[in-house]
Amino acid sequence: TKFISRKIKGMTGDTYGALNEIVEVLFLFLFLILLK
Repeated sequence: TKFISRKIKGMTGDTYGALNEIVEVLFLFLFLILLK
């Protein structure tokens, strides 16, 4: 996130939203893997 923030000088709603989506998907995959 630091790299993105430096590139656009601060966190915008778009980057925050995209980051949130990526993290959410990763957690879902981890959860599914742990269940099996």
